[in-house]
Amino acid sequence: MSEKITEQKVGRLEINGLTTINHAVRVNLGMNCSEYVLMNYLFQCKKNGTPPEVNHVYRKTGFTLEEQKIVARSLERKGFIAITSDPMPLFTSKWESGFPDVEKEFDQEFWRKNGKVVWLTSSKKASFKFYNELRKVHPKEVIIEARDNYLEYLSWEKKRGFDRAIMAAERWLNPKNEYFMTDWKAMSEQIKSKFDKPKAQAVNAQQITATERQKEYDK
Repeated sequence: MSEKITEQKVGRLEINGLTTINHAVRVNLGMNCSEYVLMNYLFQCKKNGTPPEVNHVYRKTGFTLEEQKIVARSLERKGFIAITSDPMPLFTSKWESGFPDVEKEFDQEFWRKNGKVVWLTSSKKASFKFYNELRKVHPKEVIIEARDNYLEYLSWEKKRGFDRAIMAAERWLNPKNEYFMTDWKAMSEQIKSKFDKPKAQAVNAQQITATERQKEYDK
């Protein structure tokens, strides 16, 4: 961010930006929220080949000129960028190192379980779009565990005579549907308790019968 850029004054502008913070990445990289937001903006500028401009940074992040300078210097101290006379800062590999290969993760760990595809009736492309959005705010382990709990729920439904087809992955992952947030484990436990109840009653009945027989024998 050159002096020419940072010397510009910010007028009355409307803030219209929105950044989704991947907090797992932020923590791993040792960044605060302000650093993450500005770094994400600068990195997008690099990808688009558009040099950062003070007024546009303000619209997208809400940072004033002084705040931009402070956060940019902090990013430089932490080794994410190097500020030169060029409007576009130099980038190290540190920022990109914090992001996993989400596409490979989706294919190998979410789309498949133990090497076998589980989402047979789904659009993989649409599903990955939603998975990628969720991974910006949720750790991989949370999503995979929710998937496993859902599959277990389907197996319990089948045991009690309801062979429910697995829903499309893009439908399950879509935040608007909230299926991802359903407590599938609790639902499985409810079915399991009802499924096991007749067995428990049968065992109790056998115990009572045996006791009664013993009483008759002792008379």
